[in-house]
Amino acid sequence: MHISLWPKGLIGRVTAVILIAIVLEFLGSILLHDQVDRSTLREDHARRVAELLVVGERLLENAPPARQAEILDTLRTEHLTVELRAIPQPVSSDQDPLFDRMRSQITAWEPSLKNRSLRLGAALGEQGRKDLIGALALDNGQWLQFRSRDLYGHWPRLYWTIGSAAILTFGVLIAAAILVNTMGAPLRSLARAADKVGHGAPVTMAEDGPGDLSMVAKAFNAMQARISRLIADRTQALAAVGHDLRTPLSRMRLRAGLIDDTETREALEADIQEMDGLLESVFAYLSGDTDGAAPRMIDLAALISTLVDANTDVGRNVTYEGPDRLFITARPVALRRAISNLVDNGLKYGGVARVSLRRDDALAIIHVEDDGPGIPEEKLQAVITPFYRLDEARARDTSGLGLGLAIVATAVEREGGTLKLSNGPQGGLHADILLPLERSPAA
Repeated sequence: MHISLWPKGLIGRVTAVILIAIVLEFLGSILLHDQVDRSTLREDHARRVAELLVVGERLLENAPPARQAEILDTLRTEHLTVELRAIPQPVSSDQDPLFDRMRSQITAWEPSLKNRSLRLGAALGEQGRKDLIGALALDNGQWLQFRSRDLYGHWPRLYWTIGSAAILTFGVLIAAAILVNTMGAPLRSLARAADKVGHGAPVTMAEDGPGDLSMVAKAFNAMQARISRLIADRTQALAAVGHDLRTPLSRMRLRAGLIDDTETREALEADIQEMDGLLESVFAYLSGDTDGAAPRMIDLAALISTLVDANTDVGRNVTYEGPDRLFITARPVALRRAISNLVDNGLKYGGVARVSLRRDDALAIIHVEDDGPGIPEEKLQAVITPFYRLDEARARDTSGLGLGLAIVATAVEREGGTLKLSNGPQGGLHADILLPLERSPAA
């Protein structure tokens, strides 16, 4: 299972980019300020140490031993401690470049310490911090030992900075998410409206929001209006053509009945019947997406049983296997036409149609199979294309426009289902219609 950390939605990606930019900016700022603070802190250490050593040396050299403790207490601060020792604390970091720089900074503040015996080093202090320690040799043979806390940086201050940055980042992220969500809401509405186009009543987008999104909404509404006009015009033209063509066919059928020659009359009636069938298939396909009927609860098992019984009553080899009751939400007229087309296809090319129905979790599966020649594997998808004729599976003189399976695919898709075609192990075409038992309001 592949899990992607990069968001797929526009809002998620914009928010992620803003968050990454904020985090990188704050990390850079923290590192920069930390380096500046460390450098400033070391200079402050050098200044305080230099002042301590000069002042302490002057006060302690002339002070009696009884007052030395008092003077040392006066020199001590919160971050700087001092004491007198006969032997200084061992220092093992004299050669560290950091202490060379510290010694240079100390002597820069107090040039009188330049040629004095000054030792510098580091020692582990409280909470794992590194403290600066050192000692200055006095003229009386004693050593003025000092300790300055936190040599490498004031970590509590750094932690506070990081915490403040995290809080600020969280606040900025929330504000960015709200802003991006406000911008992305019209896009989501547009996507939902676009998905509903052609599946019922027109959907009108609110033409408000930012200028660019408002223009998109206006363009979408204008496009939908044009599509609605095209569909209405096509439906009206379809109705007119149907009326104009069926009227002369009816007259031809009446006149054919007056022909005395039986062979000629039957041939003419067969031609009329074929033309009527062609018109019926064209009208069924073109009017499929304009069917305004709403899906309702139907008994799919009863619908299929009725269709099978109607075929067996006229002597056709059609069988049904399945439950007595199975309710789904669908358009019964379009669904009946789709199943009827599959049955007619099986009878036409295989002489038999076996229909079965079963339930699989939330799906109703209609299976129709025949004993015909089947369809080449590479053309299983092409046969649902409108007006596609499969010459290998039928004689050249067979009637039809190649709309039977296209009508099935369109009807099934409108019901939120799927049409799957395959060839049986022993030959014949197997068609499966997978329909959801219940449909969501959006569908």
